[in-house]
Amino acid sequence: MLGVALILIVAGLLAVYFHLKAKIRPLLKLAEKIPGPKPLPLIGNALDFGLKIDYYSTVIRLMRQYGSIMRIWLGHELLILIADPNHVEKILGSNRMLDKAYPYRYLQPWIGDGLLTSTGEKWRGHRKMLTPSFHFKILEEFIDVINSNEKIMVQKIKKHVNGPEFDICPYVTLCALDIICETVMGVPVQAQQDSDSEYVQAVRKMGDVVMQRGFKPWLQPDLLFKLSPLAKVQEKCLAILHNVTDSVIQTRKRQFLQSRKDGPAKEENADIGTKRRLAFLDLLIKAQQDGFDITDAEIREEVDTFMFEVSVSHNLNAEPQA
Repeated sequence: MLGVALILIVAGLLAVYFHLKAKIRPLLKLAEKIPGPKPLPLIGNALDFGLKIDYYSTVIRLMRQYGSIMRIWLGHELLILIADPNHVEKILGSNRMLDKAYPYRYLQPWIGDGLLTSTGEKWRGHRKMLTPSFHFKILEEFIDVINSNEKIMVQKIKKHVNGPEFDICPYVTLCALDIICETVMGVPVQAQQDSDSEYVQAVRKMGDVVMQRGFKPWLQPDLLFKLSPLAKVQEKCLAILHNVTDSVIQTRKRQFLQSRKDGPAKEENADIGTKRRLAFLDLLIKAQQDGFDITDAEIREEVDTFMFEVSVSHNLNAEPQA
């Protein structure tokens, strides 16, 4: 009986393999023109990254071997990696290629259809709305937030002065998370002071879930993922992350509506006589109240998008010891 089941499983895997190979045959021929490591059947180059997903060092090692334009396969998904700034500028400067690759779907439970995952008219509309939020004048209002958090980071790394080599990335990561949370949501999370807080851990773990699904083909099918322990990790983390964001949105919305009732005078800061600075979330709420077509759920998507980018871009898997 066991032998029959094994034969059926092998036959099923072979059927999937040949089906996918036939489906992507044209892509295979084009991909052969781009240098890269030899892929294995079904899993592609997933094993090159190791079971713990050593992404950055693996990419650096492979690009030193294959050059600044390189291809890798993750299962049946083809990824083209580029390192030349001129090539990056061409791609990021284009607003024609808006459709996102298949692996972006692993982000949707967390960030929904935020700017990173949306496409078409929704992307264009939200991009147009969000662009003014990054004007230098607005960013300059948060210099004190950036400086105060950087001072905390400097104090944290002082213990390494005149000591052996150490990894600075975890310190930069937590500092970036503090800055992003305060400038985007308008609330401090004190990640550098309490890296074990429930919210910080949820950000870290969700970033890890997304990375693992992206680089482990056996976790990519929804059915197999739901059977894995990672599915429960994701469910727990999403409850924490969405609850915090929803709570902050409702609080900031009440404050915003109250300030409008009180009139312009309440917009002034009593201590320094300057207009109260608006966090990224405040600007989204203002746009909503001024008639822009954006729901509370879509506001959460845009705020959560920033949280995801910090968690993955800086690799929160490592952190400094207390």
